[in-house]
Amino acid sequence: MLRLIFSALLLMFMTSFSLAHPHVFVTAAIELERNDAGKFTVIHHTWKFDELFSSTVMLDFDTNGDGNLDETELMDVGNTIKENIAEYDFFTTTRIDTDIAAIFAPETITATLTDDNMLVLRHSMMFEKPVAVLEKPLKISVSDPSFYVAFDFVETAITMTGTACPIEITVPDFDSLLTNPSTMTEAFFANPDKPDLGDEYYSWIEVQCGAQS
Repeated sequence: MLRLIFSALLLMFMTSFSLAHPHVFVTAAIELERNDAGKFTVIHHTWKFDELFSSTVMLDFDTNGDGNLDETELMDVGNTIKENIAEYDFFTTTRIDTDIAAIFAPETITATLTDDNMLVLRHSMMFEKPVAVLEKPLKISVSDPSFYVAFDFVETAITMTGTACPIEITVPDFDSLLTNPSTMTEAFFANPDKPDLGDEYYSWIEVQCGAQS
């Protein structure tokens, strides 16, 4: 089931973009870790999934049928999701302005359940080199290129160690983008696994520290 959820969804785009809409909803939080020099070093992700997806995971991974997920089963959840979203770069893109800021894959993805059985995933991704945010902003996108998983961010869910820097969240203007749905369809036919749609199709978190770093 999870492999199907996180696989490329080309068939959804064979008619038009109107067929593409999120089926999995994630309330996301980010903590940005900085070193003593004020440079960003690690992104800590926390993803809380919706009730339907959490229930599906419970059914698929409750191998002993006790109506709960034990430590071993939760480890299997984390490992399976990590395997399935690796090809999508863990839904994470990082840049300094327009330049790529290389980042390592997470070593593990940890799965837990809340008291009301909502699935929560936590993982950390380290920058290959500490990132100084001075003249140019740090830009982070957490988005699913297939648009099957929708990530919802609020500014209060983005935190950082050290001195806080101004944060701006930009979301796609789909009313404008949908005036030419063929752009998306063509992108998915060209590369269904990782369509190249352009920055305007993704949500971005922009951190601008200026002299504060």
